[in-house]
Amino acid sequence: MSAAARQERARAVANLNLAKAADVEIAASLKAINEEANLTVEKIEAATRRIELAESIAERSQEQLAKSGEKQREIEASLMVKAVEGFKTRTVGEPGALFSESTVNEAIRQNQLLDQASSSTTELLEELRGLLEDRRLANAEAERAETDAKLAEQELQDELATLKEQQSLQLGLKAEAERRIDQWAGELTAYAKEDAAIQTLIGRNAAPAPVSTAVNNPTTPSALGFQWPIQARVTSEYGYRIHPIYRSRRLHAGMDLGAGRGTPIAAASDGVVIFAGTQGGYGRTVIVDHGGGVTTLYAHMSEIGSSNGQTVGRGDIVGLVGATGTATGNHLHFEVRVNGGPVNPRNYLP
Repeated sequence: MSAAARQERARAVANLNLAKAADVEIAASLKAINEEANLTVEKIEAATRRIELAESIAERSQEQLAKSGEKQREIEASLMVKAVEGFKTRTVGEPGALFSESTVNEAIRQNQLLDQASSSTTELLEELRGLLEDRRLANAEAERAETDAKLAEQELQDELATLKEQQSLQLGLKAEAERRIDQWAGELTAYAKEDAAIQTLIGRNAAPAPVSTAVNNPTTPSALGFQWPIQARVTSEYGYRIHPIYRSRRLHAGMDLGAGRGTPIAAASDGVVIFAGTQGGYGRTVIVDHGGGVTTLYAHMSEIGSSNGQTVGRGDIVGLVGATGTATGNHLHFEVRVNGGPVNPRNYLP
């Protein structure tokens, strides 16, 4: 494997490890949020129990008030009877005997009874006032407890809703991390397979350096004997870039030359065609072996213009520009490889 290929594989592995690390961190955060949500549920249940207790207190207060009211009515009725009887006792008697010893003694006794009744009434009224005050305080306390518990429950419900939103976000992040893992693992696998396939093709079909049979040399060759395969603008150089389709940073193993569909593609140097066919994302592809471990690759052809084993000279037509395979439009993807690994084509071109 070439240094460039090793770098690309290392980059993919590093990104895969980062994606896995991010997934682990997201999973840990998700676990913490779940634990916090469980605690919040427990708090809500506690608030609900507080509300039930407050309602029970209020109910008991109402029962006490009802009993106090009955007692108050009984005392008032009893006092009314005593008052009437006392009035009759004071005002009814025999004429002329108002200041007799027996009358005075009876009056004293009646006054004592009335005083006792008055004292008893005062005590009962004080007791009733105390009960009513206790009831008022109990009701106020129960109402406060119920209000506070309901407010606490509402706050906790809001908090739980927030936690559920965070949990949803974390689940989304987890799904994204898993998607990235799958993407990088897929890219790593796809890149390794495609690169291995090209290297296998080159290794299996390597040919000795041919004698030049070039009949068409439209451009001046470089010192190494290579020419541009087509005369066109370079739309993407060799090196790392954001892939136009996969939208991820990866090694662009060659250079792209923009040209219209059907533009003739010339062999960059003398050689032997060791592959002419369809190769994965490269689409219709031709690979020419120039000897010394150097090969050139021409991809995305609309038509292949050469065949396996054919000897070609520099400038001979090996195919036509197209957009087969993984391509966003018509262009030539051109690679130079040394011992199977991609290198910068500009090192070989004039």
